[in-house]
Amino acid sequence: MKKLLLVLVSAYLAVSSPAAMADQDASSIYPEKKAFDDYVFGQPLRLDLSQIKPAETTKSSAHAENTTFAPAAPLSQVRVIAVGSNNIGWENIPVGAQATVQDHGGAFLAVAVLEMGYGGNPIARMNGGVVPSASIFRRDTLCFVNGSAAIPCPPGNTVAGFIVYWDVSGNQNGFFQHTNTSLNSPWNTLSAQISIR
Repeated sequence: MKKLLLVLVSAYLAVSSPAAMADQDASSIYPEKKAFDDYVFGQPLRLDLSQIKPAETTKSSAHAENTTFAPAAPLSQVRVIAVGSNNIGWENIPVGAQATVQDHGGAFLAVAVLEMGYGGNPIARMNGGVVPSASIFRRDTLCFVNGSAAIPCPPGNTVAGFIVYWDVSGNQNGFFQHTNTSLNSPWNTLSAQISIR
């Protein structure tokens, strides 16, 4: 009996060890994530950061190995910067655009929103319905390195804002809106919207 128990424990440890788990394809553990990555991120996310300009920046006294957060600046800008779908891939949205140029659709749909400054509680709506906050599948830090926007923020730089990624799958098209309120004075609320074709 002890021998059988020892064999079973050894077999379990061999299969569940970190090395064995690393050899497993992530899609077998999280098939929905694999599908989302394949179709939406199958084309690398290449955001057009050239239109993102720094506001007044605060010098950081942090150690070079750490990414630092500046004193919580209020939100100064919120805008949709990209829409992604498995039919099109990622479409960068220029400043001032009211709608996508591409005809998105398919099983997966995502929206990337730029927030300059610090907001407290992002809220999204798609076709009038509230999108659950659990639909934020990624949040990148943004900072400025030698005057150019960088995501994610490299170590040693001060975070100036965030890119928030919403999964709005289940919609082929429609009207998306993102709203957030600053964490501190003047507690202003900013929003951005886009009509997705």
